[in-house]
Amino acid sequence: MGGGNSAVRLSLALLCVALRTQAVPPAALLAAGPVTGPACAAKQPDAGLYICEGYVQPGPTWKPAAACKRAKSADRFLSPLSASPLIDESTAVRRSFLMAVPSSYNASIPASLVILCPDTGRSPMDSLLDAALATSQRFGTLLLVLDGVNHAFNVHRDAQPDANGEDDVAYAYAALRYLYSIAACIDPRRIFCAGYSRGGRFCAQLASELSEVIAAIAPVASLRFPMPNNATRPISVIAFHGTKDPINPYDGGGGAYWSTGVLDAYQSWALFNCCATPEPTIYVQKKVAMQQFSNCKESSAVVLFTLEGMGHVWPGPFGYNWVKAVGPPFPAFNANAQINSFFQKHPLPEQFGDAARKALEPPPPPLGSRSARHRRSHSHSRGQLRSEGPAPSTIALAQRQQSQQHVVIAASAASLVLFLVSLESLRRRRALAKPSQRGTISLL
Repeated sequence: MGGGNSAVRLSLALLCVALRTQAVPPAALLAAGPVTGPACAAKQPDAGLYICEGYVQPGPTWKPAAACKRAKSADRFLSPLSASPLIDESTAVRRSFLMAVPSSYNASIPASLVILCPDTGRSPMDSLLDAALATSQRFGTLLLVLDGVNHAFNVHRDAQPDANGEDDVAYAYAALRYLYSIAACIDPRRIFCAGYSRGGRFCAQLASELSEVIAAIAPVASLRFPMPNNATRPISVIAFHGTKDPINPYDGGGGAYWSTGVLDAYQSWALFNCCATPEPTIYVQKKVAMQQFSNCKESSAVVLFTLEGMGHVWPGPFGYNWVKAVGPPFPAFNANAQINSFFQKHPLPEQFGDAARKALEPPPPPLGSRSARHRRSHSHSRGQLRSEGPAPSTIALAQRQQSQQHVVIAASAASLVLFLVSLESLRRRRALAKPSQRGTISLL
């Protein structure tokens, strides 16, 4: 493993030491009050598929181009709309997303939501989407299917975006806020992300940038650890990867966006989550090995399924028309059942529930709007002037400040350790370079 990754792991390990010594969060940081969306009982859409089109506005918020429309199938969502995005007068890219509402949905009971992120080009995504819809129907889970411009999310090496590309995190966040506030009754502690290939790497990006609301992720053929990782709390991860993956090789290599191996990412997530020693590797069935860290901070977990002989595919009996270039399929193992079970066991910890709810609420209108001007005038009369944009959540702010303090402590400790290690290495080199009793000089 390279020196850069060693330094990152050392810093993460020292950070975990700092985190493990902190006290239990005070009562002021625990969730209080309801964690359901506004006017939740009124959100009773009929079961089925809905295609929503609109624009991402500052905030970020979602500006619908029209009301979400019912669809008999996902075919229209898979049409060339996103491949040739329309531009409105404000130069915003017209985006779309798909929402699936299961027949068991009941607005009186907040439902879990799974964000599904497709691969580049959507090659086998038609069949995979059908399987995801069936899983959503079976387990009563709301499904939000995102799509990148030109069918490619803006995610590159180390799960980071191209600064000159589309802001897909803002797009995902705007869609989430819209569904939470307008369309459906969502439990803010049970929002998850599952993705295949590039979509799985985008789930890692969302976990880093939207850790207030993303409880856990399930990358398939795409496990990455974001560097830097901006998450302010542990993120539960369940991943699946084949040993014969020619696109994202299990042991590393491949494209510049990939580079490091799957085990590197798995161990980095375990360090980030402050996990203790790993559990013994077990074979859950023939050629399917499961490795896991379950004793992690905030009841998080990191699980990796290694499928021997599988290529760059989503494991399961879904009848994909995989091309030979991606390697062999693995129909004997159903990843969807494992993902659903894992998500059910790993919601957001209760103390983060209120912060998640506040993060999902839409920001107030800009100060130029009539309602905002009225609110500003009313607040000013009481000696309180509201600032533009959403007021920061006290809970989220306290958690972020606390996390930043720990990062500073860990970074300082890491620097000291690396300095001491360098000194020791230099001392050993000098000792080896000194003439021995026989008058020889070591060239090691």
